[in-house]
Amino acid sequence: MNEPSQSGFGNESASPAIQRAAIAHSAAPGPVDRLSFLRSTAPVRATRDSTLVPLNLEEGAVAPHAQMLEFGEWEDPEGMAADADVTVMRDIHGKALAYMTVILGTIKQVRDDDDPSLNDAGRLKVLAKVVEPKLESFAVEVGKEFKRIDESIAQERAAIVQEVRPTDPYDIAMQAEIRSHFAALPDNKRNAEMTKVLLGQDLDTATLQALALAPAYLSNLLPSQHERAHAALAKRLAPERVKRIEALQASKQRAGKALGALDKYANQLIDFKKARGLIERENKRSGA
Repeated sequence: MNEPSQSGFGNESASPAIQRAAIAHSAAPGPVDRLSFLRSTAPVRATRDSTLVPLNLEEGAVAPHAQMLEFGEWEDPEGMAADADVTVMRDIHGKALAYMTVILGTIKQVRDDDDPSLNDAGRLKVLAKVVEPKLESFAVEVGKEFKRIDESIAQERAAIVQEVRPTDPYDIAMQAEIRSHFAALPDNKRNAEMTKVLLGQDLDTATLQALALAPAYLSNLLPSQHERAHAALAKRLAPERVKRIEALQASKQRAGKALGALDKYANQLIDFKKARGLIERENKRSGA
């Protein structure tokens, strides 16, 4: 995946706390007064005396509390740091934060541009032209990687299906009888047996296979009980694959959270729809 460019590159309004912090600084002279081309200046601070505002314009950085709460802290799944797919998700998480700093840097450049022909509309158009294509390109790349993660998870699940099948002829022959036995149990006794699985007191492997690898109704199990038996069987006979599935799911979720925060703040600051309208009207006037 491409690295974020240093040359510049959705969740409308900020929280009440952030808005109050912005109002407290709205009368202060200096660069913060020149941000009216943005949709909302509430998340941006140009001074260091507020810890509530998540984006620091002058330093081009996301405040630590926003990194933790909004983008989320990256944590490698135990024992999976070297996994190639986990590494890709880790990179996406980091790049989402890096793109946010690039957006802040671009805002600062547009704000500080002393071109007298640039009014608010002009600055918004410049900002959107630089930022939006990069966000769209990043989203496309992330979509491809997320799809690849889903394919990896599907491959692991398919492998689990093969690995948990019984191979002992005796166990195979006994499965129908085991299911019939469970189906005939009084509800309270059947539920008690399945509670053992919930408590980690697993049934023997042959019984788990009989219950998990056939439709739930053959053993008179509830859907949740059937899922529980299948999960326990997979964890017993294919623990490394189960571990990898859980790691990939957690990594994708963390990367997705960071991507969501990037989209939230970008759209909170920049009215891309308005900018597209301005650009479209400009193109019509120029005959482009």
